Amino acid sequence: MKLAKRVFFILSLLVLLGPFGAWSLSEGVSDEQILQAADRARTLEADSFAMTVEITAQRPSGPQQATVRTLFKKFPGDGGDGFRTRIEFLKPASMQGQIFLTVQNKKLCQGDKSCSFFWGPNLLPGQPLKVSAGSTTVFGDSSVAETAGIRFAGNYVIKAKKETSLNDQPALALSLIATDPSVAFQQVTLWVKPNSFQPIQAELFALSGQPLDRVLYQEYARQGDDQYLRRQEIENLLYQGSVTQLTVLQVEIKELPDQLFLPDQLGKS
Repeated sequence: MKLAKRVFFILSLLVLLGPFGAWSLSEGVSDEQILQAADRARTLEADSFAMTVEITAQRPSGPQQATVRTLFKKFPGDGGDGFRTRIEFLKPASMQGQIFLTVQNKKLCQGDKSCSFFWGPNLLPGQPLKVSAGSTTVFGDSSVAETAGIRFAGNYVIKAKKETSLNDQPALALSLIATDPSVAFQQVTLWVKPNSFQPIQAELFALSGQPLDRVLYQEYARQGDDQYLRRQEIENLLYQGSVTQLTVLQVEIKELPDQLFLPDQLGKS
């Protein structure tokens, strides 16, 4: 997002908050605005861009590493925020050629609001497998949805808000419920900064209500006038000591061909 646009958005929120400051969120700022701000804080506003991401998974046998390239492109005719995300492996060599693709298109998803596909060298070109974005792992403990970046606006509604603290800092805890069965995680608790709604931490739950992962949004960075999440850590709550860290190494704002984001072209391009 351009600096002037971002500043205007933040100032508008502060005006709505009024003289009572950060804790008067329900007085004027809509739930949708809060979720939109949480997405803007983590995601670049460019319509087409690529990121190189290093993934390190801590395991009892020692750390394991992979490098992936995540490609993002907005398709105005799609639902949600319109972004499609392609994840492809650069390292290790044994995983090169594997591709994950997430789209928000009911026609491609056969009626679902969103869906994900996997293609690997052992599959026929143009015939990917449809997979779950929440339970399908890309590497370590990072699922397809977590690697691509969970989008809150449009995919969730806020069931409850609670003023609290996290790591001795003021925070706003949001209880989120998915708007569609195809959304990767049906329940999420999200902690955000009360003055900017920048995400601090999230807990992701299974449909049964069992906590699966704790995501720490550790470091933010800037690309020109825009901000994005540079480093996050995923703690697997089912297996103690299982932690995965994702670090963005490089950002490229560039036009990407539509063909890379078409399920029936996976393995052909």
